Amino acid sequence: MLPILIEAALLGARLKTIPSTSSAPRFWRNNHHLQSSAVTVSFQVVRYGANLGVTMVISRLIAPGDFGLFAMAATFTGAMLIFKDGGVESALLSHGPGADKKFPALTTLTCFYGLILALLCAALGPALAWLYGEPRLAAVLLLPASAFLLHGFDVLPGAMLLQARRFRTHAAIETVAMLMGLAVTLVLATRGAGYWALFAAEPVTALCLLVGHTWAARWRPHFSAAISEVRHFSRFGGVVSLNRIIGYAAGNVDNLILGIAAGPVSLGFYNKAFRLVALPQEAINWPLSKLAIPILAQSRDQPAEFVRAFRHFNLTSVALGLPAVGFLLVCTGEIVAVLYGPQWTPVVPLLRLLGLMGLCHTFLLAPVWVYTAMGTVARQLRWDILNLAVLAAAFLLGVRWGAMGVAIAASTAYAAMRIPALLYCFRGTPLRLRDLGAVLWRPLLATAIASGALLAARAGWGTGGPAYLIVLRDALVFASGYALGWVLVPGWKSFLAHELRRPAPIS
Repeated sequence: MLPILIEAALLGARLKTIPSTSSAPRFWRNNHHLQSSAVTVSFQVVRYGANLGVTMVISRLIAPGDFGLFAMAATFTGAMLIFKDGGVESALLSHGPGADKKFPALTTLTCFYGLILALLCAALGPALAWLYGEPRLAAVLLLPASAFLLHGFDVLPGAMLLQARRFRTHAAIETVAMLMGLAVTLVLATRGAGYWALFAAEPVTALCLLVGHTWAARWRPHFSAAISEVRHFSRFGGVVSLNRIIGYAAGNVDNLILGIAAGPVSLGFYNKAFRLVALPQEAINWPLSKLAIPILAQSRDQPAEFVRAFRHFNLTSVALGLPAVGFLLVCTGEIVAVLYGPQWTPVVPLLRLLGLMGLCHTFLLAPVWVYTAMGTVARQLRWDILNLAVLAAAFLLGVRWGAMGVAIAASTAYAAMRIPALLYCFRGTPLRLRDLGAVLWRPLLATAIASGALLAARAGWGTGGPAYLIVLRDALVFASGYALGWVLVPGWKSFLAHELRRPAPIS
């Protein structure tokens, strides 16, 4: 944690004193940003808890090799999932409302994307079976292939809800869909379906999303062959999709390299560690993106409000994500024992080596929000290519030491690239490093205080007893230490009042 503390200190060194803000009697009321963030995070807590609960069960029912098989396929199907909307959703959110007359042509376009991806996914099975020497992959990829057909229809109704700022409805639908997918996975796993249970979640989730979004948006599909009407959406979406695939490649090239070099078992352990340390970021930042991008896009012509919204969403991200990662790193052994069971013990050292990467991941999506909201996705593409090259080089260097070497390379490379990525992204915008540093150093310092308090407590009373009781006890100590850390930071009341105040109306 020391390197990121140093970075935060450098970012916060030039901060100006934040003026106190008088209390507002209607602080919560009409504060759409705060309400939407709170509800979205609340739904995400439900998803986070359900995901962990199901993971605890299926990790004891499904062998590590089957998880490794799923990771082999997911590296490629996840990349294809990025293209499910062809970037049309981001284009709609960035360009704002007023595209209703073009919905029939957009529906034709997104359904065409879905059909092409479904065919490619079905054809990918035999290719991956040959690449990895795993014939089981040939048939199992038919399940995610069916999901792409459903995603093609789901793009527009989902985007319509976000455009209308119906964030709570959108979050509720996503939560129910994910719970249904997890339920199917759990039932199949208990019946001995093995890796089939892991692949079955995606088509079930896609079907639930389509039904929920269509019902909530009162949308009915209409088609038009006038694709030329939406050419600018297609061009913008194409660049967004290219950025996504390069970003996804950067996040999964380690799986590809390690899977080819070390096989499914080592990949299964590494992937489980990576997913766990990145789970706080995925659980918080991706749902926040649904709010951050449209709100930032609508305020991009108002620099002060743009900066205020950026700081608000990043404060939410780091205030929740940093303590989650910090607790995971202090209580690693017990958390792995509770979540996965004794067969996953090799995950523990990998998690600790990936800790610095996990801390950096809490504000990983901040540049993505800015690029998309400002419409500068072409600039993002240049950075993402450089980032992919640096990460791939680091992983190729580290893979000679197996999963441990790849984990060290991941933490080192991700930490080294964060500040350069932010500097490049903020150029030409009203944002500065101090805007992120202002909301980063307080929760980071509070996390360090909580971690130190828990380590001291564990040294005093030991770690004997059932793992789940240790996790519950340590969680209470860590939460208390985190709250105390905030209180010990000077000016925390005026800081929160300033950052969470009601936004100015957008003209």
